[in-house]
Formats: sequence, structure tokens, C-alpha cells
Amino acid sequence: GFALESFAENLEKQILPYLAPLMAKLVELLMTGSLKVQETAIAAISSAASAVIMAASAGDVEIEVFHPYVEQIMPVFKQIMTTETPEVFQLRARATECSGIVTQCYEKAQAAQMIAELMPYVYSGIHLDSSELREFSYAFFANAAEVLGAGFAQYLPKTMEAVYTTMMNDDIVWGDSEEDEIEGGANPLEGIELGSDDSDDEGGGGKMFSVRTAQLEEKASACQCVGTLAEHVGEAYAPYLEQSTQLLYDLADYFHEEVRGAV
Repeated sequence: GFALESFAENLEKQILPYLAPLMAKLVELLMTGSLKVQETAIAAISSAASAVIMAASAGDVEIEVFHPYVEQIMPVFKQIMTTETPEVFQLRARATECSGIVTQCYEKAQAAQMIAELMPYVYSGIHLDSSELREFSYAFFANAAEVLGAGFAQYLPKTMEAVYTTMMNDDIVWGDSEEDEIEGGANPLEGIELGSDDSDDEGGGGKMFSVRTAQLEEKASACQCVGTLAEHVGEAYAPYLEQSTQLLYDLADYFHEEVRGAV
């Protein structure tokens, strides 16, 4: 499945002879596949769209060649982006990201209309209990800002509120043992164990700490989003410049390289 995604991503203008049969198959998988197959199909659609956008920017094809596929997939994406079932959050995240990418296939006025229709879905998603959904929502915001430029200003208040929350989140959870649960009844932490303060005392070891790996990727995406917004939105970003700069400065020596790299 992921081979298909890589195939589409690396072709750029060479994708054009294969675009029609490739997209026909991907749309079929999107409509009929299992959740995992649908996720892979959407990731491959994102790659195909990106390849066409790059080919169009180089003058090798008219961007309108992708419009019929957008018309097929967007109703499905909107349906996916209304789900609040946790098992479907990963699929919703992929649909959110891809929706942002395909807006780049349109002129600014039409893209602005599409983004306005999609924003309520995206904003509802960032409040759900899914780091991955927030991660891909920040990618949507970044894509939308590239398309709209100063026109993204109307979305800054809600966007920056979410971005700031993610940037300030603590991704380390401390506990006395591997069996500790988070917040007194939540599921056990899923992440990578960084280390422990082992003890020879009778009764077990000392403090252990783990990293919320999904939240690391969410935080990195938020940092990248901040950079894109500052670059493309212009003067309207000025009220957010001081706080976002301070948060990025605080994260510049973050313990995890993925976040440092995004800063």
C-alpha cells in the first residue's frame, strides 16, 4: 500500500500518463476499502495531488487536470471529517491533510470558498482526543495559509489558540512504575521509555518517565505551522509574533530532535 504512495510522490510530471488509471483505482479504494486501505488511498491521493501541483508550477500541465478527482473525493472527505469515532480518527486526519493539499489545485477565489467550507470540520477535529488529528490539522492550516496569504487572517484567532496549546503541552509523563495509569483511570501511556531511576530497595524501582510520541509529532507540526503562517499571512500575523517567537525560542533546545528540527 505504501509503495503506491511513494510511487505517486516521486513521479512529479512523470505521473501524468498514469494519472487517470491511478486515480480511478485510488478513488475506488477510498469508496470500498477497509479503514487501513482507505488511509493508504488518501495518502496516495495526497502524493498524486502534490505531484500534479509541482508539475503545474513548472508549466508541464494545466492544474485543472486534477479538478475532476477533487470533485469525486471531497464529498467523501467531508463525510469522514464529521466522524467522532476514535477508530476513524487516523482516517479523518488523512482526509483533513489531503483536503488542504487539493485546495492548491484552484485559483485563490475558489480555493477560499473551499477552505471556508472545510474550516468548521477542521476546527471541530482539533478539539477531539487525537494528537494525530491535530498534527494533520496544522498541516491543513499551513496549506490554507499558503493559498490564501493575507486572506487567512480571519482564521488566525482559533488557529493560534490551538497551536499555542500544543506548543505549551508537556509531552513527558512521570510515574513510579510501568503500570502507572495517566490521570487516574485513563489508558496506560503509549510511548517510548526514555529511562528509569533504578533502585535496589526492596519493592521495586524508582521514577520512570515516558514520552507521548504522538504529541511530539503534533508539537513539531504546530511549530512548522507557525513558520508558514508567519511567512504567508503578513501584517495580520503581527499580534501573534511575540508569543509565537517566545514559544519557538523555548522549544529550540527541546529534548527531542523532531521538535528541534521543526523549530
